[in-house]
Amino acid sequence: MKRLIILILAFTMLCGCSNEATHKKIEYEGKFLNIGVVGNSQLPKFTNVSYEHTTLDSLLKNRTQYDALIVTKDAFSEADKDKYVPLFNEIKYPVFFFGIEDFRIFAFTKEGVTIDMAKDKNSAFVQGFKNPDSQERQQWELYLPENPTNRDKMKYMLLKIFKILNEEGKQ
Repeated sequence: MKRLIILILAFTMLCGCSNEATHKKIEYEGKFLNIGVVGNSQLPKFTNVSYEHTTLDSLLKNRTQYDALIVTKDAFSEADKDKYVPLFNEIKYPVFFFGIEDFRIFAFTKEGVTIDMAKDKNSAFVQGFKNPDSQERQQWELYLPENPTNRDKMKYMLLKIFKILNEEGKQ
């Protein structure tokens, strides 16, 4: 009986320690960001970050200025239409495709190219770009760690995007 109680106490202590480490609060403490989001996905909330849900059609009509645009996986089939290629090639702030790990972003920036034509099983989970006025397009690829958790897929990837945006603001 004594062994059972010691075993239960040891197990409880081990679970409590690992639980504390895995539930460490992830915060963003950079500059305020106003991010446009295309798609129905609910992104985790962060201090200093405001998400504004929009559509690609509304962006075609009114080029609202954001610190960045995030296109989520559930909007990829819509974003793949050729009518949005000029939008993606002319937009001046960073655009990130979130959850794009099965294909490349050129499916959205080249006419006549579809998601099926851009398949690539080795592509990054988040891919992004920015069309500067006078130089070549900047591109980013953000890969997940091995055996990613849902937390890695959401919060850590968003923090990487926010870090890029903060670096962009310093240039």
